[in-house]
Formats: sequence, structure tokens, C-alpha cells
Amino acid sequence: MAYKDALSAGKMAARIYNREDNIYKQSMIKEILDMYAKEVHKAMMNGERVQILKVG
Repeated sequence: MAYKDALSAGKMAARIYNREDNIYKQSMIKEILDMYAKEVHKAMMNGERVQILKVG
């Protein structure tokens, strides 16, 4: 089974930046995604359940 490349915060920020409804700078989007990822990681390390279905 072939795996696709992983999406980094930078790649995801570029996708969001290129959306026609976007009003934010790519650097700001990346910073927010990095903060979100850190909080998700911290929550999971503390044994919390993280639901990402309704993110966005």
C-alpha cells in the first residue's frame, strides 16, 4: 500500500492561504496551526481524548 506525503503545518497553511475565502497571511495561519498541534499533543500526553472531526 502506497502512502501519501504527510501534511506539515506549512503545507496545510499554504492550502488554507490559497483558498478564495481566506483573509489571513500564510505565516499567521502556520502559527495558529502550530499552536493547535502543540495543544493537541499536550492533551494526548495527559491522556485526554482529542476529537478532530469538527475542526474548522
